Amino acid sequence: VEVGDLNTDVWIMDEGVFMATIEIKRGERSFEVTGACVDIEFLILGMIQNNTYVISDGVGLLVVDPSADVERILQMIGDRTLDAIICTHHHHDHVGALRELREATGASVYASAIDAPVIENQPAPLFGPTADSCKVDVALKDNDVVTVGNMRWKVIATPGHTPGGICLFLDSE
Repeated sequence: VEVGDLNTDVWIMDEGVFMATIEIKRGERSFEVTGACVDIEFLILGMIQNNTYVISDGVGLLVVDPSADVERILQMIGDRTLDAIICTHHHHDHVGALRELREATGASVYASAIDAPVIENQPAPLFGPTADSCKVDVALKDNDVVTVGNMRWKVIATPGHTPGGICLFLDSE
C-alpha cells in the first residue's frame, strides 16, 4: 500500500498475530517500523467473518468486538486475565459473544454512551442472527481515554455505521 510518502507492507495470517512493516520517507530521511508497540492477535469469527481482536501490552489484556464463538476467544486468551471488552458499535456481528465472554471472565464492558442502550437491550432482528443483551459497565464518549495495563486508548467518535460507533487510538508514547 502506498499513500503519499508512506509505504506499508502488511502480513496477516488467517488467524493469529498481526505484523506490519511501515516505511516513512521524508525527502532524504526515512525510517522503518516493524511490528507494533503491543501484541495484536485476532480471530475471524461468525457467518460474515468479522475480526475479533485480543490486544496486550504484557500487563493488561483487552478484547475488541467479540463477534461470535466465545470458546475460540477464550482459547486465544488462554490463562491470561481479561481486563476489558470494548465494543466499537452495537451490531450483532460485533457483540454476538459479548454476554458470554463477560460472564466467563468478569471483564468490564466498554461501549459508546450512544450505542450502550442498544447493547443492553438488543432488539429482535427482522431476519438473521441476534445478540444477547449485555450490561455496559463504562459508557464512553469522544476523547475519553481507556486505560488497560499501560495502554492508554483514546476514544474517537465515528458515527455513521451506527450513531455511536467508535474507534480507538493508541498513542505510541
